[in-house]
Amino acid sequence: MSLAASAALLSPMGSARSWRATAGRHAGEAEGLRRAIERKRQGCLFKGFSRKSDKTPLWCSDNMQDVFNRIKTSLDSSGPMPAPRLLQVRAIPDGQPPQRYFSEFMGEFGAESSESALFDSVCAERLLISRSLFLKQSGAWKIEKRGRASYVLYLAEAIKQPDEVWLREDRESGKAFLDFLARFSRAHDTVRALAVFQWSGKLWEGVTAHPVDREIVFDSKRQQPNQILIYRRE
Repeated sequence: MSLAASAALLSPMGSARSWRATAGRHAGEAEGLRRAIERKRQGCLFKGFSRKSDKTPLWCSDNMQDVFNRIKTSLDSSGPMPAPRLLQVRAIPDGQPPQRYFSEFMGEFGAESSESALFDSVCAERLLISRSLFLKQSGAWKIEKRGRASYVLYLAEAIKQPDEVWLREDRESGKAFLDFLARFSRAHDTVRALAVFQWSGKLWEGVTAHPVDREIVFDSKRQQPNQILIYRRE
């Protein structure tokens, strides 16, 4: 269930507050909610044996199961990120024009010759993958800034298979963002990748994507106020 389609339950602009309230104000309430979710989900496994009604209970619908999954994930947000995973990517020659790096990036979404593509993310949110991830406000390329060009394939993988996705609300503007975080291990170091999307009212549009050089930056990102964890790789 997308945030847009389920506005009555979890509107994009209010979902961070709503889910945090749902999660409870202390550990005891959170644990009680975990148990309640599991009881409802277990009951759905046996609904086929019930003869009282042919109707599927609301909490057994696909939409509500997705809500349960998201709430359960948000309750576990204090845990550590998954360990960095090994990812081997093909080498892209240095000194290429920005469009070449962008085309390589888009190729990871099956749209090498396109300027944009729609992508259904692991957290069931539809993303608009486009040049906006690598453009300055002036419209100029920033794909070579902060070493992005060398990491475009890692950035694509961070969007396709993130370690975590955080739903964040900016209190001042009221805008909602999705932050995709991922870490990959290489021979002698760890690659950290971040991609940010903003809710446009219809779908999630790219804001930026870049490598992160220090772990403390990721730690700070994960501890921001007014956000909840909606996905964590198992």
